[in-house]
Amino acid sequence: MRLAPWPLLSLVLLLGEAVAAEPAPPGVLGLEEAIALGRQADLSGEIGQARAEGAERRAAAQVEGRWKNPELRLRLTPLWDTASGTLPRGHLLDDTRVSLRFSPPVPGARQRWLQTGELQGEAADRQADWAAGEAAALVKSCYFTALAAEVRAQLEIEELDLWRRAVGRLRKQVAQGQATGLELALAELQEREAAATARRHAGEARVSRSQLAAATGLGSTATRPLDEALFWAACGARADLLPPVELPDDQVLAGRADVAGRRRAVAGAEAEVAAVARERWLWPSFFEVAYQTGEDRDPDELRLRLALPLPLFDRGQGDAARAEARLATSRAELRSAVGQARAEIVEAAAALRAALEELQEFQQADRIASRSQELAAQMRATSQAEEPLLLSLATQEIRLRQDRIRAQLACHLAAVELERALGAAGAAGAAGAAEAAGAAGAAGAAGAAGAAGAAEEGAAGATGAR
Repeated sequence: MRLAPWPLLSLVLLLGEAVAAEPAPPGVLGLEEAIALGRQADLSGEIGQARAEGAERRAAAQVEGRWKNPELRLRLTPLWDTASGTLPRGHLLDDTRVSLRFSPPVPGARQRWLQTGELQGEAADRQADWAAGEAAALVKSCYFTALAAEVRAQLEIEELDLWRRAVGRLRKQVAQGQATGLELALAELQEREAAATARRHAGEARVSRSQLAAATGLGSTATRPLDEALFWAACGARADLLPPVELPDDQVLAGRADVAGRRRAVAGAEAEVAAVARERWLWPSFFEVAYQTGEDRDPDELRLRLALPLPLFDRGQGDAARAEARLATSRAELRSAVGQARAEIVEAAAALRAALEELQEFQQADRIASRSQELAAQMRATSQAEEPLLLSLATQEIRLRQDRIRAQLACHLAAVELERALGAAGAAGAAGAAEAAGAAGAAGAAGAAGAAGAAEEGAAGATGAR
């Protein structure tokens, strides 16, 4: 577990690892499995492309810094009798020459080329890690959006059932002369509105589920249920624990794989400049060792030769200028990546703070709603409450739960974005941290489930209060 420099960031990573360590129930599509499917699918192709680019850059450096193959030369000069046109007996060769020629690289250039390829390969690997983090963040966003859509759809179905029971009870009361036709008409309008809202939320749930299926490779994720407990988990952090809205330092940027990749690219470009500068040295183009023997040579000859290039036209200035231009480009890309990373972190931290503050407001409203439910239960027990009042209380409770779901989703999405901005989504051990936006959260699930049950109970009591 790596500690982040801000308190909430360490809390996000720690709670994310704790939540991710718990396996999903059987038959349920867990967040970890969905992320693994998304990375495996690699719909954008950026992960595989970056990995292949890293291998290509390492291979290109091997080509630039390779030793050229030596040349073995053999020259045989036959002894020919021009008068008879035949070879004289006992003498076949007049001269024999064997030579070995090799072209050694400039000292230090090969090591610098290999260093260049390794650094550029690492830069591509970091880009692949960043792409994997982007894929994980996309899957998490789709996962929580689908969960929120399904929870909202279930709540709208409960509201529709509430109005259907109210309409059925009002019809009986109208037949008995205990209610007016206007009250029945208003209730039927509310029922139709609830039915339309339920259909709309059901459609949104299907769309969000299809988006999740697309992000994970269009597999079985389109039909498998999701882990609803994750939606209510760990979203009760205090907003004052969030990082301040200021420019983050280099320690915070250390988790960004794209920034790390740009830094590797700058180091690789610097190594390329050094390698090109070494190759501009005045160095022999080849060495040759030759051994020669023959009828007229006594003793035999051993010769050493070398060739020095004359830098009259090509002095390597083009290669040097190209390497310097690549270095300048890499440095500019690094500055751009650092600036973009700082802006994303500050923006994501501000968004998460706002989402947490809104969520805390709804949590306070939950406590007020709980007291209202207790008061409504007492009034129903003593028959002191009128049906319209209880029905209004039940519908307002459902509206409050819908707003709470939207705030909960905004909190999750903001936490996912902050995790992505920090680069934690690309780490192998940090998957699942997006659902950990704060310290407390188990009460949210129980409160939501209890509120839905209380709303249903309130609806039943409201329709029979008269």
